[in-house]
Amino acid sequence: MLTISEQQQESNITKNHTVTIVNDNHIVSHYHGELRYELKLGRNLYVKFPDIDEYTHYMVKVIYFNENLDYVLMQTESILPQPRTTLPHDGDHVLLLAYSYTEISRTLCITSGIISSTKQDKYGHIRSDCGANKGDSGGGCFTAYGELCGIAIGTDAIQPTAPILDLTTRYSSRAHIISTEVIIAQLASMGLTKGQEPSYI
Repeated sequence: MLTISEQQQESNITKNHTVTIVNDNHIVSHYHGELRYELKLGRNLYVKFPDIDEYTHYMVKVIYFNENLDYVLMQTESILPQPRTTLPHDGDHVLLLAYSYTEISRTLCITSGIISSTKQDKYGHIRSDCGANKGDSGGGCFTAYGELCGIAIGTDAIQPTAPILDLTTRYSSRAHIISTEVIIAQLASMGLTKGQEPSYI
């Protein structure tokens, strides 16, 4: 999860969003919601990764966003731990790691499932039967081998009567995912992959 602020010290515009590291200099998150008003091209922001270092803030710059596909790319000059990437395949067993909302706070949740379909819908998203809930957007979808294969970006419609903050609702809603193929292709078009290519095996 990242914490976004305009200053190194957290300010009154601090916002928490799930984010996934794509390579050693780039991170990705969703574009919908309040986040879109802060993420302007070329804007410098400070983020922190509690799972890496709870106290260090990293400066990042917004370098690309796609409103239709609903994701944003940010770049940092710091060196981040780079995940291995692969392409998703129908039937792959996957884990979704994301920070769901609860009645008290946001907490790391891990759900498992399979890639239901790699056929992109009209929004360029694929499907997994991993349960998903509000707050999971931006979370990484990983194979059983620990390889990043996509980014959660939304869910199926949840029943209006279902309590969104109840973690049990995440099991009734499939995750909508952006494939690593889309993200790595965009980085490649900008000359930012450093030879990183997802495996086709």
